Amino acid sequence: MVMQIPEVQIMSVRMDALESLLTNNLIAMKAKTVVTVADIAQIEGVSLSQVRKGGKERYLLPRFGESAYPTGTIRWSLEEYLEWRKQDPFEREKKYREKLRKEALAIKRNR
Repeated sequence: MVMQIPEVQIMSVRMDALESLLTNNLIAMKAKTVVTVADIAQIEGVSLSQVRKGGKERYLLPRFGESAYPTGTIRWSLEEYLEWRKQDPFEREKKYREKLRKEALAIKRNR
């Protein structure tokens, strides 16, 4: 029997919930209060190049990669990241693509 798309989506949501629980426990054990791009890449199971500027997985980062802190390493509070991660990854990606589209239109208008 072949699984239907809704069943796959349900399994994906369940896996994300389990992964989030594990991530929360691991971070809590280390008592981290700030996460960096490298931390998020490791948590999400992607390479650094996939989440860095120009990477296809940039939607995984809170604020699409804009740091919560004005200077130093790009980073976010743990709470902000965990709130961001609660959102459906497909919705985050959709928002990111919309942001890129708006930026491209703005650049085109300014020419």
